[in-house]
Amino acid sequence: MNGFQILPIDQTAIVYRAQTVAISISDEGYLVAPRGGDGFRIVAPKIARELFALCLTIVDWFPKSEWRVLYVNPFNGFGILESYQLKRLVFGPEHAIFNRDCPDGILFHDCSADHEKANLVIADVIMCVLLHEGHIELFFEGAVGEYVGVQDGIVYFNAAPERIRQIRSAAEDLKGNPMRFPAWTLEVYARYQ
Repeated sequence: MNGFQILPIDQTAIVYRAQTVAISISDEGYLVAPRGGDGFRIVAPKIARELFALCLTIVDWFPKSEWRVLYVNPFNGFGILESYQLKRLVFGPEHAIFNRDCPDGILFHDCSADHEKANLVIADVIMCVLLHEGHIELFFEGAVGEYVGVQDGIVYFNAAPERIRQIRSAAEDLKGNPMRFPAWTLEVYARYQ
């Protein structure tokens, strides 16, 4: 594969990639990390611009990696319109069809080829899922035991204590300035104005 790509993946591919970072999937359909990680959660704001800033902050926390997997929880509860919106955001309108089916997962491959684009696409997806109070989880190449869960308007983080301190600090910064965008987004603005 050449360049940043977004691909639907099935349960087998999700399990395979999850195992490479010591994550498994419970019988209830949720990601499970090895013991020893810390947790943190953020309730999503209801104001659109603040929600956008939060989603950009979330992806800013992601480790730089070649791939990221977005796992669509089987109990997502998306209806036809919500599923269509998610598929349209990720795969484009020509590949979105009206039904409740979402792919089992989405592979964001070769993220390092276009890190900013990967972050923006994933931030849009997280925002869509938060708006509709759906259920997804994300994990990343090389980030053993780390994942982000989005469920019912709340974002959950599971990671080593130092990584949790980083997102906790970013969340505190957002409380003081809820429309604060990460530095890399300002670089994007400057480059393309």
